[in-house]
Amino acid sequence: MNRIGRFVALAVFGLGVAGAAQAQSVSPSFAASRASCVAPCFVHFDATNTDSDGDGTRGEWFDDLVDANFGWDFGDSTAAGKTWAYGARATTAVGAYSKNRDVGFVAGHLFEQPGTYTVKLTVTNKNGNAASTTATIQVAAWSNATNGPTYCFSTSGNFSGCPSGSTQVTSSDFDASVAACTNNNARAARCLFRGGETFAQSADINGLRPGPGILAGGAFYGFGTGRANLTPSYTPFSPRTDWRFFGFKVAAGANQLMASTRTETHVLVWDNEITGWRTLAIGELGNNAGIIENYMHDGATGVVSCATGYWGKSALLGNRCINASPTTTTHAFRAEWWRLSTFAHNQVANWGASGDGIKANSHCNDSNCSGPFNYANLDELVLIYDNDFGIGQLNEEGISIGAQNGTSNEPVARFLVDSNWMHAYNGYAGASGGLVHFKSCDSCVARNNVIQPAGIDQAGIRVEDVPVVEIRDTNNRVVGNSFWDSSTGCNSSNVPFRVQGSNVVGAVFQNNLAYTGSCAKSAVSCSGSTPSTCDHNLRATSKPFVGAAPTTMDALELATSASSVIDQGVHTTGAVVDAFGGLRANLTPDIGAHELGAPRVDAPVVVGPPPPPVLLSSQ
Repeated sequence: MNRIGRFVALAVFGLGVAGAAQAQSVSPSFAASRASCVAPCFVHFDATNTDSDGDGTRGEWFDDLVDANFGWDFGDSTAAGKTWAYGARATTAVGAYSKNRDVGFVAGHLFEQPGTYTVKLTVTNKNGNAASTTATIQVAAWSNATNGPTYCFSTSGNFSGCPSGSTQVTSSDFDASVAACTNNNARAARCLFRGGETFAQSADINGLRPGPGILAGGAFYGFGTGRANLTPSYTPFSPRTDWRFFGFKVAAGANQLMASTRTETHVLVWDNEITGWRTLAIGELGNNAGIIENYMHDGATGVVSCATGYWGKSALLGNRCINASPTTTTHAFRAEWWRLSTFAHNQVANWGASGDGIKANSHCNDSNCSGPFNYANLDELVLIYDNDFGIGQLNEEGISIGAQNGTSNEPVARFLVDSNWMHAYNGYAGASGGLVHFKSCDSCVARNNVIQPAGIDQAGIRVEDVPVVEIRDTNNRVVGNSFWDSSTGCNSSNVPFRVQGSNVVGAVFQNNLAYTGSCAKSAVSCSGSTPSTCDHNLRATSKPFVGAAPTTMDALELATSASSVIDQGVHTTGAVVDAFGGLRANLTPDIGAHELGAPRVDAPVVVGPPPPPVLLSSQ
């Protein structure tokens, strides 16, 4: 049977590993962070209470969450015609994911317009069984009578497009305008600043009443065009629960754009351009925060971080973080408490010297991080999915999960790093770091990642032990990743996928593919892990990929001539879709992050009789 025939057979008959129908049932479940809100509205979704393998126990990390595909349809016609501008898939001919769809055991969505939305989750387990469940989200329009007044501010006195019933004020003073709109923080309100005009700030914005509340450039409502320009010398926004900050171009001045206490919820930071900050762009926002489609860059002055903080049940989606002059030691994104959250469809490039694209370590319990660990601080259940990481010349690592060093008691657990594109940024070569690094990480998974290091001096993906921590490096899985090193130098000791240290327990390295040209590296080194599963990995001696050079993610799709790779893998963790959104055959998969000939499907993936039309039309 040819490969397309196999996929059709899988779809029609629900074939499993042995070619027989599997009896496992799927019982999906999810909780929305709220059922009603005011537009624009961010909602977080948590599906970790799902039973994917039919054993009656819900929320098991590997059996229920990792070894299944979670496909979301948010029922949002406004988002259905839009795709994410950034992320791994956005760089390919396949194209980016629809904003109305997403994948993962946690997800987030921005409902821009009022309406009643039926959110559907479809869970497909590794044997092809699927089931769905739904919930309704009610999004209301802003009401001046119910929610608070609307004020429109214009420096020119042009109020064309200002929503009806609004108070109109001619002013260029941002903080005075906010004070007028909120009656000196006595009420929540909708404060709109004309798009395309410039407002100056000379005092912090804090002490707001809990929302719903809105501080926004007015173009979203038809009040002006483009973002409203803001030139602050203080922190422009200290968010409170259920406030939205969007539609601004914020340039230089203060130490950070915003920061709140960890007790706030449902803060939305959306569609802002943020440049030239001295410490960080976005600080702590509390739980259920949405950081969505912001463009954060340093201009010429150097930004330290794009976002940092404590993120619980939050989503960072579609952001672009680029540093043109990475001279300071920093991380692009830094989390000290990160739980039940997703980081997806972002572009992260050329962050600070010796810094990481993402640095996630649990907040330790004492000043020197050597005392007993407080498990309430544990980072866990985080999805890092479909991102574009561009490694610059001075950067350290792409994704660093776990303790900051070999002496800190800062463990993490249950991170899934899936389907990311990691490559040299603007042709840089020779950076000092690796690409994915698990260190004091329990049950962390790296799969379907596509890696082009171009001279980066460490492993593509490595698992390292940190003996002092209370949670050791146990049960980590590195499966189905592709690696192409096109550099002219050769450091044979830095293998693409490896264990570092002697105390890693139960590591699984399977189905990983490496091509290193004339550099005779091993594909995988599992020495140090006891016990370990280390098989069906391959260093190809001839190029197995379609591209002439690894300059795009598409270039690392498999060539039809790659006979040493095709059908040579082993059925392993979560083999449901590949890095390109292709349906993985549930028979014998290909080695690496690409399943050759797989019909391209967007989430949710649905298989079983009868075959859904999307599968057949994708062949």
